[in-house]
Formats: sequence, structure tokens, C-alpha cells
Amino acid sequence: MSSRSLRFILLVVAIFALPLSVFAANPTWPDIASLPLVSPLKSPLSTPPVIPGNTSASTPLALQNKTGAYIQLNLANASRFIGATVVVQWQDSKRQWQDVPGWRSMLGTKVLKWWVSPKDFGAGPFRWVVLRNKAIVAQSQPFTLPKRAGSTLTVRAT
Repeated sequence: MSSRSLRFILLVVAIFALPLSVFAANPTWPDIASLPLVSPLKSPLSTPPVIPGNTSASTPLALQNKTGAYIQLNLANASRFIGATVVVQWQDSKRQWQDVPGWRSMLGTKVLKWWVSPKDFGAGPFRWVVLRNKAIVAQSQPFTLPKRAGSTLTVRAT
């Protein structure tokens, strides 16, 4: 092996070994679990909503049907909005509308229906909005979530 090749190998080893030796001397990685989560506004819902048909680790689908309620969108001229984004929003203490995490979908041909936990019965105000290119093209009047198990609140948006 030539001295030039040997120098190259030693250089490569030194480049890769230096960071390892620094880490070995001070093996500290940030503890991501201890970092604070920043959430300036929180949804009034006690737990993230569950899309009907999916299961939740905290609330099995069988219990959802017996203990929860539903909100459902009735959209006037729905066919002209197919492909638009539909989201449920809640109004914060500053009277600003915020998206409810998990209650967002693309409008298709199916009925939009979301499950409501009993812990969230009567919460509000909420509204449905239909967005196209981030602009509101239809919305409902404000409403509160259903107050009893097994009920479905149908909300009209125009």
C-alpha cells in the first residue's frame, strides 16, 4: 500500500472517529419527552374526536354507538362542493374560530358525520365550514354539540 493511500485512510478514520470520541466523552442527547409542548389554543373537546367507522384506543366503536352522539352536515347544493375541504371549527374566548383537530375531511359523496364523546355533550359554539383554496365558500350557523347519547344533530350549511 502506498503512503498516499495510507494517509487517505488515516484521514477518513480521523474524520469519522473524532465525532464519536467527542460523543463518548459527553454522551448527552436532548430528552425530547421533557420538552414542553406549545399549544397556544386548545380545543374545548376533552379528547380528540373519533371518525365514525374507526376505532379509538380510549373508546371502542361499540361503545361510541351506545354512549356518544353525532353531528352531521347537511350541505345545500352539495354536488357543487365535491372535492372541497370541510372542517368543524370552535370559537375561542377571543371569538376567533379555530379548527377542531381531526374533524376535517374532503367532501365526497358520503354524508359527513362525526362522533361526539359524552364528555363533550353541550359544548360550543361550533360551526361547519366548507373551504376551497383556503377561502370559506359555505358555512353553518353556530351550534352546540348534542346533549344526549344516541342523538344526531344535523346542521345545515349554505
